Amino acid sequence: MLTALISSQVSAQDSVLAMRRLGTNLRVLHIAAHPDDEDAATLTWFARHKGAHVVLLSLNRGEAGANLVSNDFFERLGALRTLEFLGAVRIYGASGLRFTRVVDYGYSKNVAETFRNWKQEDVLRDVVRIVREEQPHIVLSRFSGTPRDGHGNHEAAGILALQAFHAAADPSRFPDLNLPPWKAAQFFYSQRRQPEPPFVVIDTSSVAEQARTGYAQHKSQFAGAPFFQQGPPRAYWRPLDPSHSAFLDVPSPLTAQPGPSSLARLLQTVRTTLSGKDREIKIAQVEQALAASLHAALQVESTSGPVATPGERFTVTVNFSRDGVVALQAPPQWKVVKRNGNTFDVTVASNAVPTAVCWSRASVHRSTYDISDEKCFSKPLPDAPLRAVATYRIDGIEASLQRDVDLTVAPAVSLRFSSSAGYLPLGSRAYLLKAVLRNHAKTAAKGTLALRLPPGWTSQPRALPYNLTAQDDEIAVEFQLIPPPVLLAGKYEIEAVPPLTSFHRVSQLNLGALHLNTPARHTIQAVDVKLPPGLRTAYIPGTGDDVPEAMRQLGIAPEIVTPDADLSPYHTVILGIRAYAAREDVKVHNARLLEYVRNGGVLIVQYNTQEYDRNFGPHPYSQTPRAEEVSEEDSPVTILEPQHPVFHTPNKITPQDFQNWVEQRGSKFFTAWDPLWTPLIETHDTGQQPQKGIWLVARHGKGLYVYCALAWYRQLPFAVPGAARLFANLVSLRP
Repeated sequence: MLTALISSQVSAQDSVLAMRRLGTNLRVLHIAAHPDDEDAATLTWFARHKGAHVVLLSLNRGEAGANLVSNDFFERLGALRTLEFLGAVRIYGASGLRFTRVVDYGYSKNVAETFRNWKQEDVLRDVVRIVREEQPHIVLSRFSGTPRDGHGNHEAAGILALQAFHAAADPSRFPDLNLPPWKAAQFFYSQRRQPEPPFVVIDTSSVAEQARTGYAQHKSQFAGAPFFQQGPPRAYWRPLDPSHSAFLDVPSPLTAQPGPSSLARLLQTVRTTLSGKDREIKIAQVEQALAASLHAALQVESTSGPVATPGERFTVTVNFSRDGVVALQAPPQWKVVKRNGNTFDVTVASNAVPTAVCWSRASVHRSTYDISDEKCFSKPLPDAPLRAVATYRIDGIEASLQRDVDLTVAPAVSLRFSSSAGYLPLGSRAYLLKAVLRNHAKTAAKGTLALRLPPGWTSQPRALPYNLTAQDDEIAVEFQLIPPPVLLAGKYEIEAVPPLTSFHRVSQLNLGALHLNTPARHTIQAVDVKLPPGLRTAYIPGTGDDVPEAMRQLGIAPEIVTPDADLSPYHTVILGIRAYAAREDVKVHNARLLEYVRNGGVLIVQYNTQEYDRNFGPHPYSQTPRAEEVSEEDSPVTILEPQHPVFHTPNKITPQDFQNWVEQRGSKFFTAWDPLWTPLIETHDTGQQPQKGIWLVARHGKGLYVYCALAWYRQLPFAVPGAARLFANLVSLRP
């Protein structure tokens, strides 16, 4: 029998903060574009020094960012960065975190591209909704809304912040939201570089350490890099209204001394004298301060463990350190029966919805999420299915303490395909589809798995019986899919029968977990691609990507090796993305990699960050600290060396092969290079200077050294057809 124990007790530091919050009604909303954009020091100063109610609004969840800690990308990376952001918010002392529906689709050079991907009026509607719901007195915009913000998403965030500041107060704007207009008193832009008067300066020295610790939670982006430059701990903010030479304060008319009786009386006063947002926030703050003063603790012990499935029965025991009435709140159709004492028998509804994020999109090409339940709009986490509530009295005044139960509802059985999409070269007679079945229930799960196939396709086996005997049991399954004799290039959809979902857990140490629950589907991209016979390739992974699996589907089958291995048997060696940032052994054995090339091998280095900018190649080059990238995935491409074999052998490359790419062309290009390097293509974003440093090749001894910063790690896992043909030619290069 599994047991989960959840204990709730306010820390001494939070107790001090709870008392500080009672002295002010000030509410602050900070608006930025991505997780890690926030001004950590300012937020911590407002929350912990001023005691303000601080809420952060990030337009997106950072789905297109880097990931230095796992191989989670896109929606999974968005979930990971949400957890990191929540960890940062807790340390800042802020009270909330919210998001709009838009997706981080990749780096954007200008705001015009951003608003081509995001419908400006739709995003503004989301921001206005959040402003009206949070009712801030001060709106802080991290960005100026001008090109100096350096990122189209950043500039858009600045523009939308100011537009929402005005629109939220206008009753004629978005009346369908059914929310009363709200006029914030002040609006400030962050002055991140040289401050221009007028400005307001904050001395953040008292909270600098907490701000640094909070910001360090964004591990996927920085992985221990220094976040704050040394120097005076000050933050500068430019007011929209020049007469605002200081931040507004909203002192609370209510006062209380530390101690249960005084706080209980204050709680009663709040209930009878305040209304609206002030009342909602102040009741929560006073109840937190009261619980801290009483050292009240709420413990929950569940025989289910952290996961339950529909129809499951288990017992929950709630222990409260004081006299009071304990209840367990559950969704409709769940059955909760109070037994003796504070023990509850719980039966999960047979149609219980899995505890998963409510945001999803049908295609990676979409830049806006669908929200499955409007009640969870903009929330960082789904609502917990169970909540323990303890009600008690102090001097005859009722108060409560509540905590979510650490419980996730999962489907009884889930199915995870090895990838969401894959390649099938035309002429192939079979496609190997791999998946993993997982049992989430406490009891055995038996059944038969089949596939819904496109017309003319068959599978071996036609159906697969399975028997998962215990919770968390997994079995790997394989189907050989046989396409029809005449197969045209295009996409073919595969689904599980009976319908199953992929219940994917994304977690970060000490930051909890989120689950994504999506239909178990797989897309096969039939593609006209050829490969030379007998090609033997080695792959040295970097920070984690799915390129090797895509190579296997194309028939390349790379062997995973380390840089100190014997590389002489391989025709081609490929370094994974950011290998020079993630692996010290790649740097240590760089001379062996060059020796492999000198002896006649072909080394392909995928995109690397500035850790690679130390002339690890055979000839001089430079990326510079601000290496360029091309964020428009449909940017024009010019072939500079049209006679080069890489554009002819074994596949004839055409302009169509650069169509329908995902997210971007590539990033971290060479800025300057020795004449011994030959650039192969040129591309550029709208308004950007031509970029020729994206794909270069150089002879070294008997072999070839290639730096190719095209975003293979984005294109190949999503089975972009042209990327397969280009990559096949790349790995087929011969000296």
